[in-house]
Amino acid sequence: MKPTPSMAVAVTALVVALGGTATGASHLLSGSKIKKNSIPANRLKKNSVTGTQVNESKLGTVPSAANATHAATADTATSAGGAPPTGAASGALTGSYPNPSLAPAEPWHNVGDPGEPPFAPQCSNIGGIAPTVAFYKDQLGIVHLRGAYRCSSGATALPVFQLPAGYRPASNTQSGFAVFCECKEGTIAVHTGVVTVNGAGFGAEDGVLKLQSAQVDSTGQIHLEGVTFRAES
Repeated sequence: MKPTPSMAVAVTALVVALGGTATGASHLLSGSKIKKNSIPANRLKKNSVTGTQVNESKLGTVPSAANATHAATADTATSAGGAPPTGAASGALTGSYPNPSLAPAEPWHNVGDPGEPPFAPQCSNIGGIAPTVAFYKDQLGIVHLRGAYRCSSGATALPVFQLPAGYRPASNTQSGFAVFCECKEGTIAVHTGVVTVNGAGFGAEDGVLKLQSAQVDSTGQIHLEGVTFRAES
């Protein structure tokens, strides 16, 4: 079949069109052809730029943030909630922070020594190998008693000695303690007695220790080992 002029024109147009498309595709723009600062942000697809494309070292300091000025924990910060304390320790601690230690306890106060509470006239240490009657308060505010005494008069419910302020039970409290003794109930020998210690609120008998439940004469003895109580605050 002999081609007509119109068919020839159509074929020629088709060839040109196909050839132009192929030529245009081979000359697509690369990044080096794009002018710097020529693409506005609103031309970028949302979330198309990620950490992979961002050089973090080029980013500046965040101007403000909800938890930037005050850090809960930080290696170095002007105000840090988790920072350890510093400076000299006090109270029950000694040394300095951040690593203080427990301060040593005070020494025993021997009843009857100069500057310490005296015994009542009829009472005294039993002597020998028995420890002297004494007291001290530890770092937690607990008062400890020790030692053994006797009273020549029997001394049931009579004062033996008086603890100073700061070494007594709570105010308006009379604390009782079971103790070992070589005592008598009438003519019967017993080995358990009860001593009481007064807190404040008893007038002249504030801090007084007494034997309440038995009698002890010049041959007997009362042992205060193990008597402890929290000192008045």
